[in-house]
Amino acid sequence: MPFRVAKSTSKAENINVALAKARSAFVGIFDADHHPEPDIFIRAWRWLSNGYDVVQGHNVICNGMRRG
Repeated sequence: MPFRVAKSTSKAENINVALAKARSAFVGIFDADHHPEPDIFIRAWRWLSNGYDVVQGHNVICNGMRRG
């Protein structure tokens, strides 16, 4: 669930607060301007279910054009 961190000054501070509040076995972190593929959690699960602890995606730059 998106939320704001009052008086935050950095991305790291926001992530630390979010992780401290997380109450789930799996947590996805996205920047507000990211547009993940619809199957992203299925793809991440393939790695996690095979023993990996963390999965990190990659960005594709689309010349400033928004998808969708």
